[in-house]
Amino acid sequence: MNVDQLRKALADLPDDMPVVLSKDGEGNDFSPWSGDAALERYIAESEYNGFLVDHEDGNPDEGVPCIVLWPTN
Repeated sequence: MNVDQLRKALADLPDDMPVVLSKDGEGNDFSPWSGDAALERYIAESEYNGFLVDHEDGNPDEGVPCIVLWPTN
C-alpha cells in the first residue's frame, strides 16, 4: 500500500474513527495507533517482511522512503 491508496481507503470514513494496528499478519493481537509516525527508509527482504535502515550504521540512501505508524503497545 502507498500513501495515495491509504488516502483513498480512508476518504469516506468519519474523522473521529479510531485507527487500530494489527501486531502481526495473522491478527493475533491489536493495538491502537499511538499517533506517532516517522519518515524512515525501508528495505524489503521479501514480499511481506523487511527492516528500517539504521541511519547511524547504514547508508542514508539505502532503501525506499516510507512512513511508519507506531502502535501504542
